[in-house]
Amino acid sequence: MGPEMALISESVENANARVKFFRLAFGMASEGQMASGAEMSAILNGLASPRLTYNWSVEKDVTRDEAKLACLLILCLETALPRGGSIKVGCEDGRWEISARGDRLEPIADLWARLGRVTSAEGLKPSEIQFLLAPLQAATLDRAITYRNSDICLEFNV
Repeated sequence: MGPEMALISESVENANARVKFFRLAFGMASEGQMASGAEMSAILNGLASPRLTYNWSVEKDVTRDEAKLACLLILCLETALPRGGSIKVGCEDGRWEISARGDRLEPIADLWARLGRVTSAEGLKPSEIQFLLAPLQAATLDRAITYRNSDICLEFNV
């Protein structure tokens, strides 16, 4: 296989992973539907690039509703990594810990303030819808989103 075909194959793999990821983040889930740790890890590995890497360290299966919340929070973190970095997802005793590290983090204060409560869509761009949906999903699961940030790390606890 030549370099052109390898590039096409890589692009198709990334596009398939992105579609699966968006289905999890924005799709409907049947009650009791599960997402396996292996499936989530494979999807995130398909999204990885030299600029941005992902580490799904949750080995057990989780409900699709839980996976949806994790995906929405990953999308929020991606907005704060303009120069790339790494995102790590863990879940300990039913509590999600999702963090991002990068050389230059740029969380937009107005967007990040929305994560602490359910708000209206007023003032949001379509590319920022995850900041509306993540608190809604957390409320559905009877959870609250908290976060901490520093110059090199952003961390969600849910």
